[in-house]
Amino acid sequence: MTNSAALEQERMRGGRMYKYLSDKGERERLELEALEEENARLRREVEKRLKTISSLGPALPLPELTPEQKKRRWAYFKHQAILFLLSFSVITVFGSLLYMAKIHPINDISTHPDSLPLFTEAFQGESTHYPPHFSSVQKEVYPHVAKLGKIKFWRSDLVTGKPHKSNSREREENGKWLFGKVVEVSTNATDWEVIETKWEELKLYIVAKTSVLFFHDDVIIEIRDGVHVAMRSKSRFGKSDLGGNTARIERFFDHLQQACVNSSSI
Repeated sequence: MTNSAALEQERMRGGRMYKYLSDKGERERLELEALEEENARLRREVEKRLKTISSLGPALPLPELTPEQKKRRWAYFKHQAILFLLSFSVITVFGSLLYMAKIHPINDISTHPDSLPLFTEAFQGESTHYPPHFSSVQKEVYPHVAKLGKIKFWRSDLVTGKPHKSNSREREENGKWLFGKVVEVSTNATDWEVIETKWEELKLYIVAKTSVLFFHDDVIIEIRDGVHVAMRSKSRFGKSDLGGNTARIERFFDHLQQACVNSSSI
């Protein structure tokens, strides 16, 4: 390629670049002019509206509320506040109940889950049903309850301090004394109603009321081997007792031990 041809080629390339830049500059100039026109139009619109507002005169003052209107407004706000607090309380309580039901998954608790105390004919129906998986759930969630059923309530140990004699006659006499304490504690317990007392079998049937919703729960207590107390507490309603049956059994054994030691009732 000769020098003249190369120069001609460069000249043509430069001409195309100049034309491209010129066209780009023209487009940018036109866009800038369009923006300036739009800004001018907006300024004219704002000035027009400001003139319209100023022509209306000074702003009118708000009317003074009458005492009756103030009273109604205050009552409205108070009503709304009460509704908010009630809604918040309901949500909180419902959430707490769901949490309690999750950590207390069963409604039938016993000190002897593998050899349950059985309800009598007076408690026939739902109270007699004990799902098979309740035993394993109780051992996992409430392992301490079964330990209460292993306590030996020997009168000689708890009252006189003398060593006991482990024979049938001693156990029989001790069982009657222990059952008397069970009856004493149960009779004086708040919200407990003794339904049936069987001295021959050393069994006691009770209906207990919950402290919050006043639901009825079925309770049976019996003496085993003259020294052990077997207790079962079952809720009639709901799949979860929210820990109520466990707490009832724990309280009963606390009061029973106190009654046996001090020969006093609750």
